[in-house]
Amino acid sequence: MFPILAAVVAVATFTQLLAFTVMGERVTTRLRDMMFRATIRQDVAYFDKEENSTGTEGGREGGRGGMGLVWSLTTMQRIYPQG
Repeated sequence: MFPILAAVVAVATFTQLLAFTVMGERVTTRLRDMMFRATIRQDVAYFDKEENSTGTEGGREGGRGGMGLVWSLTTMQRIYPQG
């Protein structure tokens, strides 16, 4: 009886951990996407301020998605140079 109960608990624990991992990744991806879209919608003058420079914006995002934001903002600066 005990081995069957242990197997059921092991499967339930694995399923729970898998579900929490998937949900966490989806929430994180959604938040990063929302932040990226909000940043892109800013007026160009927003990025002229030192506290909103490319490196600062990328650092705010952090994690894996931060580099994508830095790359996007750097590319935008190359395409549309100021001055």
